[in-house]
Amino acid sequence: MVTSELIKKLKESGLLEDCINKGVISFNYTIWIDLYDFYIYQLKIEKSKMQCVSNTAEKFNYSDNMVRYVINIMKN
Repeated sequence: MVTSELIKKLKESGLLEDCINKGVISFNYTIWIDLYDFYIYQLKIEKSKMQCVSNTAEKFNYSDNMVRYVINIMKN
């Protein structure tokens, strides 16, 4: 199971917030799951992966490198 799927399952079960509050999972994952979902959506409407990364970086006010970092975390 990849990280994005695991985070979504935790969110659906109501355990994500508890894990964040206990310090088991970083709050960043709540933002990163939205970032990753936006990136996946961009891939459906944009031909260039570089453009998808740039669009995502602009939307979330992150650098392109940080977006790539988050994508790698979420798909592993």
